[in-house]
Amino acid sequence: MKTDNTTKLLLAFIGSAIWYAGFQATNGSDKAHAAPVVQTEVSAPEAVTAHSFILTDSKGDKRAELMLDNSGAPVLNMYDPSGVPRISLAITKGSPQLCIYHMNGKISSDLYSAAGISSLTLNNSQGMPGVMINTNKQASQILLLGSDNLPRLTMEAYPTGSMINMLSGMMKPMLALYALDKGLGMSGVDTKSGNNFSIGMNNDIPDLGMTNQGSRTKIEMKDNSYGPNLMLGNTLNKTAVSLSNIKGDPALKVFNASGITREA
Repeated sequence: MKTDNTTKLLLAFIGSAIWYAGFQATNGSDKAHAAPVVQTEVSAPEAVTAHSFILTDSKGDKRAELMLDNSGAPVLNMYDPSGVPRISLAITKGSPQLCIYHMNGKISSDLYSAAGISSLTLNNSQGMPGVMINTNKQASQILLLGSDNLPRLTMEAYPTGSMINMLSGMMKPMLALYALDKGLGMSGVDTKSGNNFSIGMNNDIPDLGMTNQGSRTKIEMKDNSYGPNLMLGNTLNKTAVSLSNIKGDPALKVFNASGITREA
C-alpha cells in the first residue's frame, strides 16, 4: 500500500509520542517520584526560667553567676580563674550597686545610687575607705580619709560656692579655704594652742585677724566703707589699741583694761 508524505509524517509523530509515553512510564522522572517536602517552623521559647545561671570555663571552674540573693534581689557575680569574686552588680534595696574587688576579695570600689544620692567609695587593699565621693541636689563632696578611717580633707561644692577643709585626727578644722558668693578667704587653727588666723574678703571688705586663744590677745585689720582700721586686743579680749583712718580722719586710741579710752 502506498502512502503519501503527509501520512508518513503523521505516523512518525504518533510513534514518537507512544515511545516517549512508554519511556516516561518505565523510567519516570525524579521530580515525578520525589517525596513532597514539608516545611515546619520551630519556634524558640519566649523565656528560660531559673533561680540561677552559672557559667564555667573549660576546666569547669565557675567564672560568672546570675542569681537571686536571700532577699530576692538580682545579683551578677564575676570571678577570676582562682574563684575570687572580682565584680558584683546588684540591686540592693531597690537601688543599683556596683562593687569591684581586690585580688584578696576585699572591696576595692563601691558605686551606689539611691534616693537622689550617688556615692563612690575607693578602698585600700584591706577594704578600708580612702576616698569617698558623694553628690546630691544640694552639694557635691569629696572626702580623703586617713588610715584611722577618719576624714582628713574635704572638698565641697555648693550652689553658692566651694570650700576645702583640712582636719586633724580629732576631726577638728585646721585649715579652711572658701570661695563663696559673699566673699573668699582662708582660716587656720593650731589645735594644740588654739591660736588661729583668718584672711578674707567678705562683701568686698578685706579682713585679717589673728588670735591667741590662750592669752586671748587679738589683732584685727579691716578696710570697710569708712576706711581702714587696725585693732589690738588685750588678754581680756577687749580692744587695747585702735588705729584708724575714718573718712580721711586718722586716729589713734588707747584703752584701759575696762575698755575705756585713756588717750586720743
